[in-house]
Amino acid sequence: MDDGGGGIALTPSFAYSVAQKTANEIKLFKGEGWYDRSQGVSHFQDILGVNPNWGYIRTLLLGCALGIDGVTDATIDLYVNDKRQLGGNIFILTQEGEINVQYIN
Repeated sequence: MDDGGGGIALTPSFAYSVAQKTANEIKLFKGEGWYDRSQGVSHFQDILGVNPNWGYIRTLLLGCALGIDGVTDATIDLYVNDKRQLGGNIFILTQEGEINVQYIN
């Protein structure tokens, strides 16, 4: 959605904005944020190429979700499909209600 002048993209609602910020934070590799290198998940160091446990992955992803402005609580449902790809859903609670963010790799 543009701003009417074609300048910048605006999110249509608070829920959409929170969902987009959460998805971006989770998919961002730590250290690769343009303006803030502390953002993101340490995918290379802690997840890819090692054998982390489910609890640790859940903790990393929930930490990202809970760090988003407006998020008051979050839960996550992880799964591995038949191609051994990790996926899942994050359920975020804000003061305005619940938001479902699908996290699929």
